[in-house]
Amino acid sequence: MKQRVILYLFISICLSLVALGQEPQFTTAVSSNPVVQGEPFRVQFSVNTDASNFRPPSFAGFEVLNGPSQSSSMQIINGQYSRSLSFTYVLKANKVGTTTIQPASIQVDGKRLRSNTIELRVVEPSQAEKERRQQAAEQEKSLRGQAIDIIKNNLFLKTNVSKTSAYVGEQITASFKLYVNGELNVVGLEMESSPILNGFWSQEIDLGEVQWQREQVNGVWFRVATLKQVVLFPQQSGKLTIDPYEFKTVTRLQTTGQSNRRRSMFDDFFNRGSYKDFEYNLSSNAITVNVKPLPEGAPEGYNGAVGNYEMNAWVDNTKTVTNEPITLKVKVSGKGNLKLFDAPTITLPPDMESFDPKTADNTKVSLAGMSGEKIFEFLIIPRREGQYKIEPITFSYFDLTSNSYKTITSEEFVIDVGKGNGDGTSNVSGVSRAELQLLGKDIRYIKSETDLKAKSKSGFFGSQVFYILMMLPFFLFLIFFLLLSKRRKEEEDTDLLKNKRANKLAKKRLSAAGEALKANDSNKFYEEITKALWGYISDKLNIPVSELNKEVVRTKLAQINVDETQIDNFLKTLEESEFARYSNSANTSNRMNEVYEKSGTVITNIERGIR
Repeated sequence: MKQRVILYLFISICLSLVALGQEPQFTTAVSSNPVVQGEPFRVQFSVNTDASNFRPPSFAGFEVLNGPSQSSSMQIINGQYSRSLSFTYVLKANKVGTTTIQPASIQVDGKRLRSNTIELRVVEPSQAEKERRQQAAEQEKSLRGQAIDIIKNNLFLKTNVSKTSAYVGEQITASFKLYVNGELNVVGLEMESSPILNGFWSQEIDLGEVQWQREQVNGVWFRVATLKQVVLFPQQSGKLTIDPYEFKTVTRLQTTGQSNRRRSMFDDFFNRGSYKDFEYNLSSNAITVNVKPLPEGAPEGYNGAVGNYEMNAWVDNTKTVTNEPITLKVKVSGKGNLKLFDAPTITLPPDMESFDPKTADNTKVSLAGMSGEKIFEFLIIPRREGQYKIEPITFSYFDLTSNSYKTITSEEFVIDVGKGNGDGTSNVSGVSRAELQLLGKDIRYIKSETDLKAKSKSGFFGSQVFYILMMLPFFLFLIFFLLLSKRRKEEEDTDLLKNKRANKLAKKRLSAAGEALKANDSNKFYEEITKALWGYISDKLNIPVSELNKEVVRTKLAQINVDETQIDNFLKTLEESEFARYSNSANTSNRMNEVYEKSGTVITNIERGIR
């Protein structure tokens, strides 16, 4: 019995020594050699230990069909932990001859390992294989042709405009609608390019969530969604083009089957059987708008207003004193290109001064048009006594109803200006006299009295302030030296530094996730959320991410007395984020917002629990 025990101990010791002495190996292997031209084959890069920072070769001369797909395995032999990693690609060689698969590289214990090189022989397919491939290609071409014919008749994008002929500055509304036959299964829709609207001032109307409706086209019912609506104002005459709205689509159709029972309009060719996805580039129609120049004979002072308007002008006070401002306001209201014209010009007497007007823009844009009002506020400063007349304010616009110019004129304003007193430091409409510009070479704001004080005879040298300033550099140097020493110690302790920076780095990653959320980029959002959660817990526990899993996290957090509920919430949020990242099943805005809020909460709770 003792001999058997001794034998077992001896064998265990030998196996442990073998495991400890095992050198890391990084190898390349192929599924077959030679391979047939055009046939897919696998290439696998494997390392027999824990490693990171894998770098594949360029695969020059090959077509990468898939990969890399990563797999790992773990085992414990006699108490010794080991891990192996593999990275698999599916390639295709399109050229006959001998070619080389170059080495990949990977990092193990701070050292970079390179895998072996493989000389791969690529042979021609047999004649029977060539004929089979040609036949399959012809069938695929025919199949795709029939599929595209069905798709383009049942999936299309239309651009509708309110008018195709307009004056410069006249509103045009463009709508982009997607039409989908109810029996067509569209599984992918990705925007390729948005319309370029050169020559137009444009503003997109917020439609909120896409709403589907039913609409009949040539007697067939379609599901219709308005993807985009834009209000346009042409800024130049001539022929202007509204470019197409382009999408890349994927449609799933049934391609084979034996059933004789007709189920829908697609059963003639796409009946029961297997499914196949077909890519189709969807594009709306380009539309040309003929933009007419405005007629000649525009009134003096016309500044480009087009539409239907009213104008009112008034002053806040008809009596004032020199250097005390008054306010002249001009309100233009109505419907038209309100955002696209400037303030009317006012004419003042020589002894009155005005500044660039302030503008209050109270306009809104909808499918009904741009409407509302703009208020221009002029600040006017009288410089001399007397009675002054401000000429009537005129506002001209091009009326689309009568296709003619119209001018609105206000009344004349008479201002009585008395003599001012004091230095005039009043503040009217947010502008004080110290901010006003000077006219000509006049001298303004000369003080008539002084408040001079006798200078103290006591000297600076030898005073209390003198000695304080003398000692101040030494105290500042001492404080700087202590802070520098503390920072150096913290930087030398990398684990402590990572621990302290964990929360800060997590917030930075969450901020990146927030930007992706605003851009509605679900893939980027979940990637940043996952990095934030794993990175935070890795830094906080001082454990590399490659060595972490959910059980390790649970064990380590429990050891430092983090509440079990907080651990469960953290791991649940991490699991939800990873699932959504790889499954694309939770990319709605509401769901993404919920995950974003939960991620910030669980990190905060773990941070408090660790402290």
